[in-house]
Amino acid sequence: MEPKPDSPHRSSLVQFRGVSKSYAQQFSLRDINLQVKRGDFWFITGPSGSGKSTLMKLIYGAERPDHGSVLVEGIEVNQLRGDRLAYLRRRLGIVFQDYKLLSRRTIAENAAFVLRAQGIPRAEIDRRLTPALKLVGLIDKAHAFPDQLSGGEQQRASIARAIIASPTLLLADEPTGNLDRDNAQQVLKILTQLNAAGITVLVTTHDRQLIQSTQFPVIHLNQGQVRIERTGGKHVQ
Repeated sequence: MEPKPDSPHRSSLVQFRGVSKSYAQQFSLRDINLQVKRGDFWFITGPSGSGKSTLMKLIYGAERPDHGSVLVEGIEVNQLRGDRLAYLRRRLGIVFQDYKLLSRRTIAENAAFVLRAQGIPRAEIDRRLTPALKLVGLIDKAHAFPDQLSGGEQQRASIARAIIASPTLLLADEPTGNLDRDNAQQVLKILTQLNAAGITVLVTTHDRQLIQSTQFPVIHLNQGQVRIERTGGKHVQ
């Protein structure tokens, strides 16, 4: 799929304005300026320790910049605390490399966990649950527990959990890092379908083969700096 053409009607969803973040006096990100528009799909890549996960954490407020501002839907994330930050996170979907499923809850219970925590009525949870599990191909595993599923199935379950609340933005941090090639492609296919449905998707990965199987643009991080490229290394002017 080709990246969506730029359009004045697509507003910015995420903005980094002069963002720097360091650990132990070592820059992870240095004076980053970046804009993600609604409906975009971006890969974020770079060597280990280049700041891929840091960039994601800044978006959902798990880390705060030393300098600059991170905005999501026009809201400055680094100024949010407590309930206001929790409310923002409810509008995001987050997928982790290690799945983070609750081992003593079924796949259906894991997927519905966030909605239950928000006090959403059972009827509404059930209405959302079936389509989410169907999308990731796990409707027949709804009553299974995580340890009864393969790694690929567990990651797809975590995607169902991330999308059940209909987020506008999906953050996937190395979602295929623990998967074989076939399962990685399955996960990529689901993320592509979600993007086609209107969800903005950001995916960190070190897997160049995965990136090169698409035509989505790439944010390359190295030594705290950003370079924007397309698949195959063609630089975006």
